[in-house]
Amino acid sequence: MSAEILTLGKMVCRTGAAVTLAFERCGYTLGLLGRTVLSLRHCFAARRTIIDQMYFYGISSVGVTCFFTFFCGMIIAYNTGIVLMEIGMADAIGSIAAVTFCREMAPIMTAIILTARVGSSMTAEIGKMNVSEEIDALRVMGIDPVRFLVMPRVVVLATFTVALTLIADMVGVFGSAIISIYRINVDWRTFVQSAQEALLMKDIFCGMTKAFVFGVTIAIIACAQGLRTRGGARGVGRATMISVVTSLVCVIIFDLIITALFFPKN
Repeated sequence: MSAEILTLGKMVCRTGAAVTLAFERCGYTLGLLGRTVLSLRHCFAARRTIIDQMYFYGISSVGVTCFFTFFCGMIIAYNTGIVLMEIGMADAIGSIAAVTFCREMAPIMTAIILTARVGSSMTAEIGKMNVSEEIDALRVMGIDPVRFLVMPRVVVLATFTVALTLIADMVGVFGSAIISIYRINVDWRTFVQSAQEALLMKDIFCGMTKAFVFGVTIAIIACAQGLRTRGGARGVGRATMISVVTSLVCVIIFDLIITALFFPKN
């Protein structure tokens, strides 16, 4: 009996420690977000850093985003088209592809790609600077790490997530159109007309809002984990893993919340 009680006590202690650590990370990240918002007034002064980060994190991600969303659009059209053909509604594939991509798939796919490609890179870069005491050196020189490191990355990722989502919308729908025309035998005029009739500005604005929120979320979590990195190279790897997993979880949660806000149940 005493052994069972001891085991139960250890489990409770570990659970409590994990919950406490999670709340601590959440509080630190929210605090960092607040400090980043206050640092936005220095955007113009940090314009060169922002432009460099735009190329390194944003422009270089266009190719891989287009590749994934193009084939994702083809896959959605192929699978959806088969079902619609069976029930005699193949002409509706344009509306499904347009609404699905603009409202949901494009921001989600872009966020996943940027989390894996950019968020992990941000965490590793800042984490390496932290364990090598470069960030402490910045503080000694009177340079605020939030203004110098975090704010430009948040601005760049929030901006480019929206831009990449717009590109993903067009590329994904284009991929769907190719499959619809050449495999599902839907006339291209029918596809375009169906997409135009179904797609609303509300759908596009919903996707852009998701993209902006996802970009800020990925960047602030990546920077927060980088600034909290400890333990040398192993610590950098662990911080990167936590950053990617946390970002993906938050993206899914925020996606549900934003969808519910834009499309409440009647």
